[in-house]
Amino acid sequence: MIIATSAQHDRKKRRQLEKMGAQVIVCGKEKADLKKLLLLLPSIGIYSVLIEGGAHVAREAIEKKLADKAAICISQKKIPAKNTILSPFTRKVILKLMRRETRMLGSDKIIEGYFTRA
Repeated sequence: MIIATSAQHDRKKRRQLEKMGAQVIVCGKEKADLKKLLLLLPSIGIYSVLIEGGAHVAREAIEKKLADKAAICISQKKIPAKNTILSPFTRKVILKLMRRETRMLGSDKIIEGYFTRA
């Protein structure tokens, strides 16, 4: 397991994670820098990554053009507006995906496609 963090991480937690076998990579001053992390990973033999971290991480990956492919799960479950974090996967973003495929997984819709690099 690899965990990315900033230079301001909790040293005690880091030692605990490393004792459990995790590799901790520091890649950022105040917060983990996703782009820096992706540039470091090939040096340890990692060339393909699944980024999963919610709306904030997904938005950063999209805005910085760090992702090649997206897999979006759309649930029918409603979340109260006061607790909602807006998804970066707007209709406009989804429609721009190339080789887009849609399938159902139970009552959830799964959309997969590739970002263009224009």
